[in-house]
Amino acid sequence: MTRAADPFVVVVSGPGGVGKSALVRRLAPMLREDGFTVEIAHSHGCVLCRRRHAPAPGPEDPGKPRARAGRSGRAFLERAHGFVDAAELSARLAAARRRAARNARGRRPSLVLADRGPLDGLVAYDPAPDGLLARRFLRSAGRCDLALLLEAEPDVLLARDPDHTRTGLEET
Repeated sequence: MTRAADPFVVVVSGPGGVGKSALVRRLAPMLREDGFTVEIAHSHGCVLCRRRHAPAPGPEDPGKPRARAGRSGRAFLERAHGFVDAAELSARLAAARRRAARNARGRRPSLVLADRGPLDGLVAYDPAPDGLLARRFLRSAGRCDLALLLEAEPDVLLARDPDHTRTGLEET
């Protein structure tokens, strides 16, 4: 249960390229004009991937679910990326929440807008539903008050990820 002084946390989730960051940047000034104290929590995925300038490890065939069995180096790397990403996302949201509460000083309603949420992590890493990584992302999701889910047109998704087909995207 949140107290009146606790910031309201809103995360915007969806596939890459649908304008999550743009939506957050447009909402923040409008909410500030209405008297809210707004903090933005930008998240750009796994810090390990950003340092190496490489995408997070994913399935070889995007049409097939990831293999969860085995103790290969690739499986370990995938889990490590997921845990680092979950920890970073949680830390960013907590820091933004503290800044919003401090800046509001109890006089104004405060909220945190994030351009990436725990649901994005669940989709990106596809952890086993009963696994520790899934629980970490779900714990972070429990600390969010609202999740806005954005959809993308098939053209946007095809431009970003050409491994899919238009027919396959329109069916889902």
